[in-house]
Amino acid sequence: MNDLKPNEVINLTDRLQTTLKQVKPRAEFVADLKRKLIRESRSGQPVQNEWKQTLTWIAIGAGSVIYIATLLFVSAKSAWWILSAVGALLGWKKAQQPQKQTARIK
Repeated sequence: MNDLKPNEVINLTDRLQTTLKQVKPRAEFVADLKRKLIRESRSGQPVQNEWKQTLTWIAIGAGSVIYIATLLFVSAKSAWWILSAVGALLGWKKAQQPQKQTARIK
């Protein structure tokens, strides 16, 4: 089939068009299909889209809340770790300094 020449392809299409008959669907079939399509478009489609949109916004909201809570938790833990590290370094530095001797009076 791939080795057909352009004029052979044109000849083949002409033969097919003369062989094939144009088919028109029955009026009853068209009317029935039209009623079904109108009924389906009015009933189920908008409700499903609204429900899906509601679920999408709920998922976005829940994800945002979880993200912010996790971000706050990690930030608090990081701040606590940094303050603990600074405190430990200051304590270590203070321990390295010689302490002044104070005379006690009795």
